[in-house]
Amino acid sequence: MQAQTNKRYRVKTALRLRSSPQIMNGNIITVLPPDTIATATDSPSAPGWVGVSVTLSGKELKGFVSGSYIELLPFDEPAPVHIEKIAAVHMPERKGTARASANGRAYALSEPNMPHREATADAPTKIDQVYQILDFLDVEHSLRYQPGKGVTYCNIYAYDFCCLSGVYMPRVWWSGKALAQLAQGIAQPVKYGDTVNELNANSLFDWFRDFGPDFGWERIFDTDELQQKVNEGRTGIIVSQRTVLSRSGHIVGVIPETSAHQAVRVNGRVNMPLMSQAGVKNKKVFSSQWYLSANFRQYGFWIHH
Repeated sequence: MQAQTNKRYRVKTALRLRSSPQIMNGNIITVLPPDTIATATDSPSAPGWVGVSVTLSGKELKGFVSGSYIELLPFDEPAPVHIEKIAAVHMPERKGTARASANGRAYALSEPNMPHREATADAPTKIDQVYQILDFLDVEHSLRYQPGKGVTYCNIYAYDFCCLSGVYMPRVWWSGKALAQLAQGIAQPVKYGDTVNELNANSLFDWFRDFGPDFGWERIFDTDELQQKVNEGRTGIIVSQRTVLSRSGHIVGVIPETSAHQAVRVNGRVNMPLMSQAGVKNKKVFSSQWYLSANFRQYGFWIHH
């Protein structure tokens, strides 16, 4: 096969990047979003497959994609535009926002004596603190997270989990109009439905990709590495975007292993991380590969520094 090095392609639709040029269980590296730019490599391939290198969230990944879902680009394709860092935003504090209430879900919890994960603590202490947070949030019983009438609250639970863990992910984020003003150095007030809007799980996938690294989030592509870093005391998130964007995406917290709770391993490596979620079914602790479902067009593993 003639080497295709230096050729560049655009991914036409959400496309799985695989570690080998074949469809098989266990060789999915990640899902490339539409319009991803891929550079051909000289890796030995198979008919219908192309070896490529891509950069996602600042990391270079190499693998294989089906040639049916990519198109060749001219060499004068413009470089992507760099987005400057934008300030974090929360809704103003609202006293009385509590787990026992279905109101105020756009606001952070404001209950007294809430547990927190301390950034300077050692790993065993952080693990204990994470489980104190899980016990406090009580996702399986707290009214704040209970699904109803086709509505679920995975984003609310993930937001509360991150807040108490001392890391930033947005519950509301700047509107396009506000972002344009902020990019010009013009400060913006926080006005719900005007300068800020609520983010669902589909939108949070885009936020992590576009803004996550500016707020200390690092994208990784290996479930074993993801679980290991969480076991070391870091905060982990898995977020997926729905294939049909009018349907709900999903976001979960990744939690550390203990003697009582273990991730699922195959040949000594984690292939189902340990997670906690709100959703159709609220689960304090579980393991699965839900993000590989055909219901989701793309997914991301994220670790906070």
